[in-house]
Parts: sequence; structure tokens; C-alpha cells
Amino acid sequence: EGRVGLREKGKWWKVIDGHGCFLADEQIDELFVTIRDWVKSCGLSFYDRKAHTGLLRYAVIRSTTLGQTMVNLVTSSLPKNETTDFVRSDKIGSATFHPTTFIWSQNSTITDVSYGDKLETITGPGYIEEEISTNRYRISPNAFFQTNPHGATILLKTVEEFCGDLSGKTLLDLYCGSG
Repeated sequence: EGRVGLREKGKWWKVIDGHGCFLADEQIDELFVTIRDWVKSCGLSFYDRKAHTGLLRYAVIRSTTLGQTMVNLVTSSLPKNETTDFVRSDKIGSATFHPTTFIWSQNSTITDVSYGDKLETITGPGYIEEEISTNRYRISPNAFFQTNPHGATILLKTVEEFCGDLSGKTLLDLYCGSG
């Protein structure tokens, strides 16, 4: 139906239009408004989670404390006769659209997930970077990464306290996404 926002509690198929995240970074809020306006006027079909029809599924927006932003536009796979012009422009709506990186992901399944199995970098390097403590992380579109960098800093310090001195030892961070 072209709604852009968060899901309604207890209703996996229902989106509250215009409802942003109160905890999100200001950069995410700004990109959210631009994308929401574009979605309302783009003329593309919207994905129906029950009928498994339509094109536009998700716009996943990420930001880092380094000022970098990523928009991952997730669609269904395109029919052969459909054009891709809608995603290959630096303009979305009337606003100039300049995230650090812009990814177009196509999801070829009926699964309701916010990532695709075919990715194309439209602009930027195809990733963003975050710095936690003295560690720099490269975050790709489908990567799991702690969404709250301030919380990630606390988690990292807690692990360091529990582990103690690791001089001459190797610590494996398994099954934790980007680390």
C-alpha cells in the first residue's frame, strides 16, 4: 500500500505509515523522509506480503558514528520487461539523494526478509565503516552488525573485562556478524 515506517505490534503484515524510530540517528531520519516521499510518487508496485506480488519491499537505512550512511533498496526480482531506471539515479523524489553508498538488492524468494540475494552497488563503495573503540569495521548490506554503536562499545569493554589479558593469545569472535 506504499506505507513506509515500522511494523505495527503483533501484525507482521501491517506498516504504520510515517512512523520512524525514536532512537535512530538524525541521518537516518533525513533519509527516511526522502525515501518515504519518493515511494509515494515513484509509480512502482508495492510488495504484498500475503499475495507475494509487487516490486518494492524495503529500504534499509544504516548510519555510523563516522557520518557514513547506507541505503539498501530491496525489491522483488524484476520481470524481464521492467526497467531499472528507478534505481540508477542520484535523485529520489525532489531531493538530491547522497548516502555514502546506495545498494539495490533483489530478493528472488517469497520470504519476508529485508535483504536480497542479488546485490548491485549503485553509488559509493558498497559498504560503510564504523569505529568501535580502536577497531574499524566494514559493514556490507547484508551483514549483521550491532545497530547501536554506543551499546557495541559497552559490549566490547565487557568482553575485554571478562577475558582479561590476551597478550600472545587468539580470541575468536564466532557467530557475531561483523564482530
